[in-house]
Amino acid sequence: MQHGVLKRTFGGILVAPVKLGPGDRVLESGTGTGIWLLDLAKGVLTSVELQGIDVSPVPLPREYPSNVKFSIHSITQLPPEWTNTFNLVHQRLLVGSLTLDEWKVALKEMYRVLCPRGWVQLGEHKSWGSGGPASDKWQSLLEEVIRRRGFSLDIAHHLPGFLKDAGFENITLVERSFPMGKWAGKYGEEGRDGFILGFRSMKGLVVGDEESALMHSEAEYDQLMDAVESEWDNSRGLEGIFRIVIAQKSTV
Repeated sequence: MQHGVLKRTFGGILVAPVKLGPGDRVLESGTGTGIWLLDLAKGVLTSVELQGIDVSPVPLPREYPSNVKFSIHSITQLPPEWTNTFNLVHQRLLVGSLTLDEWKVALKEMYRVLCPRGWVQLGEHKSWGSGGPASDKWQSLLEEVIRRRGFSLDIAHHLPGFLKDAGFENITLVERSFPMGKWAGKYGEEGRDGFILGFRSMKGLVVGDEESALMHSEAEYDQLMDAVESEWDNSRGLEGIFRIVIAQKSTV
């Protein structure tokens, strides 16, 4: 769902000014089902190698192009033989997967495996508007869930500085907004669902029997999510903002 929303919002899947030719290589970190990588495969030569990595196995399509490869690796520890071999590294929506310290390590690894003058393209949600008290309550819960696990909800704000510290040049921010809620029709519902479905899947991180749990009732959690969805559907003008940061490796 989010892939389609972001593709439409940015007018495509490539923001970095990279031209992929025969023998070039692309690495996608946190590839998941490979939806971004497989979409890219439709528009490049079959001689361009597309490598998707994730920390755990996920369901993949039964068939995919021969130039697409999937493997289990962490972006914080890539194979030594990958040094200076990729023309583009892509990663998005890992706000809840890497701590701030791990982000710094990951960006240094991206820098290492990129060819000189290669590009990195990173995407994370910057913000989403508040539709009312239920939305504000959920925002507070989400911030606490993220904080307890050592992650940063505002990683989009940190990326430019982290990239500079890792040695990258030509750091550029590209931001686009998209509607969220039934008030905006089909596109608004898709923008809403990209968040709400993810939020609903986080129930196990919020609800529990232990004293430290943020909520103790699944029904209460479901009611909160229903209220958030209703607020968004009726908050005309509500938008989410997604930030893509691109940067280039130096010549040396």
